[in-house]
Amino acid sequence: DDIVKINGNRVSLTEIGDVLRKHEDVDDALAGLARNEAGFDIIVAAVAVTKSDINQAQVISHCRQHLPSHAVPGVVRIFSEFPILESGKIDRVVVLS
Repeated sequence: DDIVKINGNRVSLTEIGDVLRKHEDVDDALAGLARNEAGFDIIVAAVAVTKSDINQAQVISHCRQHLPSHAVPGVVRIFSEFPILESGKIDRVVVLS
């Protein structure tokens, strides 16, 4: 589990990814942390979608239904497919930046 602390709350990034993948239009998903312009950590979610025109608001709405409010991503990035490194792993730096 990737447990992080956001505003004093423990959040499982793995759990967020699991919830995102349960959405019928999401093929793959992951979550991570990024700093916003004000310098605060925020949760960033990335989803890979190939068969739908899903948007950020729909993804956030899904998260609000299934996650505590402190675990809902502040930013959602939508990809047709995730960029892959030579090692075969998802390029998390590109996906979450």
